[in-house]
Amino acid sequence: MNVQRPQPPTNWTGIYNATFPRDYCLQFSHTPAYAIRGSEDCLYLNLYRPMTNYTNQTKLLDVIVFIHGGAFMFYGSRNFKSVELIKKNFILIAFNYRLGPLGFLSTGDDVVPGNMGLKDQVAVLKWVQENIGHFGGNPNSVTIGGMSAGGASVHYHMMSPLSKGLFSKAISHSGVATNPWSLAEAPRQKTERLAAALNCPTANTTTLIACLKSKSGKDIVSKVPLFQDFLYAPFSPFGPVIEPAHAENAFLTQFPWLAQHNLTSRVPWLVSLTTGEGLYPAAEFIGNEDFLKKLDSNWNAMAPHLFEYNYTVEESKKNEVSEKIKRLYFQGKSIHESPKQLVELLSHRHFETGIVFSTRWFAGPLVRVSCENCQERNNNSDCTGPTYKPQVYVYKFGYSGNCTGSQVFNFTDKSYGVNHGDDLLYIFDNRLFDNSANDKDKEMKERMINIYDSFIRKGNPEFASVIPLAPVEKKGDGVTMLHISAPDNVTQVVEDIGNEYHWYFSMKDHDCITCD
Repeated sequence: MNVQRPQPPTNWTGIYNATFPRDYCLQFSHTPAYAIRGSEDCLYLNLYRPMTNYTNQTKLLDVIVFIHGGAFMFYGSRNFKSVELIKKNFILIAFNYRLGPLGFLSTGDDVVPGNMGLKDQVAVLKWVQENIGHFGGNPNSVTIGGMSAGGASVHYHMMSPLSKGLFSKAISHSGVATNPWSLAEAPRQKTERLAAALNCPTANTTTLIACLKSKSGKDIVSKVPLFQDFLYAPFSPFGPVIEPAHAENAFLTQFPWLAQHNLTSRVPWLVSLTTGEGLYPAAEFIGNEDFLKKLDSNWNAMAPHLFEYNYTVEESKKNEVSEKIKRLYFQGKSIHESPKQLVELLSHRHFETGIVFSTRWFAGPLVRVSCENCQERNNNSDCTGPTYKPQVYVYKFGYSGNCTGSQVFNFTDKSYGVNHGDDLLYIFDNRLFDNSANDKDKEMKERMINIYDSFIRKGNPEFASVIPLAPVEKKGDGVTMLHISAPDNVTQVVEDIGNEYHWYFSMKDHDCITCD
């Protein structure tokens, strides 16, 4: 097991063979068949550029660096290439980073402070600054983008001093750092539990880590199911952590709800969500009535894991919180009779509340609603934040085409909205799209590529040349967003999403349910 910071690549002699994609980082993946896959030798990037003689080009090309999703636990970079973006004369880079316990294990002290996976990402951004000119790219025009955990990573880079000056624009699809799964709870406790499962001592940090280093990566990754009590929930048991303030080369030393008060990279930010975000993870079980009945009868035991408050609400209050959530969303009905409400609940808790809070905060000054409960444990008394107002844009994707990511899991023919991250099917190359796209799907792809093209070149995203996205304004309770229903059906709306009042105010008496 390697818990060190990423090291610069060594030089080679002769011609380096970069014509094939490298393996995923070692992971326990619940797709497609709950298997261990990948390699520890995985820190590679894939670079795509137009097939032109860049030694003679007169203008440096804009660069897109894309961070894959997968809950900080699984997936990889090889699926993120886009012929259409390359045709627009962009350089596109996608890369792997360490995942799960191999990328985010932490002892909570200086021995292994954590966030190795995020530091892998920083290493890529530094490599781009130092080398992209050799490929005809512009180091002063680097846009970082990501989906789900990748979108949250983008948000984290806007907070981290290690990433300052390494990019000029940011795109977060279906994920931000203030989503509850974006910060791992109880990292030291999980490290000790992992060590005990591998027969390693836990009393002393140094001996604990020495023992874990003697284990194979596969042995370590094989223990991931111990931390996922309900299917694969919580789906990010190992992820970003708050490092000690004095830790060397620390990526994050503040709770993200506080760190976003003083962003180190205040750049134009494009954020997206879909109409059915909660289909991750609901698509896997929403059509299984027996499973929904099990969730109904074991609600108080399962809900804290599924909705990410097992570590943040006191044991004596968990049942009360669980029952309050159930009453609000299901109104006395059984869960197996209310799958739509379950998807809505998952959408609100895991995605929409964090997105609405962070984009509104980014758009203007906003008092931190959970401040009095959280400032003490984070040793931060400044809860008012700056009065800085950069540009942030939001779109909500509601177009249901011939292909959708939920097809991989969904065991029902009913529709509960557009799946988590489905807008990327219209930006990146995908076999689902290639095999089933109709003319309307292809038109939608042109429009979605135009959003990227206009935002990266000008900082102002446009769905079409006459349909710009309006920036988010801090007015009232809603978020300004472009609602995309079809290539010829888009509306600019101010929408109140995520049931913000419930998660930020009515739960306030239960300590930090919205916090860490």
